[in-house]
Amino acid sequence: MSFTVLVLGLGLTGRAVAEALLRRGEDVRPVDDRPEGAVRRAVSELGLDLVAAPEAGEWPGRLAGWDRVVVSPGVPDAHPGFGAARQAGVVRDNRSVDRVQHEVGTRGRSQPHVAAV
Repeated sequence: MSFTVLVLGLGLTGRAVAEALLRRGEDVRPVDDRPEGAVRRAVSELGLDLVAAPEAGEWPGRLAGWDRVVVSPGVPDAHPGFGAARQAGVVRDNRSVDRVQHEVGTRGRSQPHVAAV
């Protein structure tokens, strides 16, 4: 079964998650609030379309049709994407890390602190 997954934050962890999901055949949409050079290069290399810095009111529409949201560790808890994701039913708890740890692994690093439901 394939999922549609929005990855919020494309730092090191977000990029690793996006890569792993793509290898599994998932439909990935990257979103980053500050898409600087490294983020834009990574998205281009992965062949994805980046959504850059959506406004708070845009989040409900951005989440329509997505099964899961994966949030990188640098994204603050007060980010508008969390509230919209909860309302859309694609995130229950932004501190839940078990599923992504299991799916992505740690690639020899400390545990990734990301959320996925």
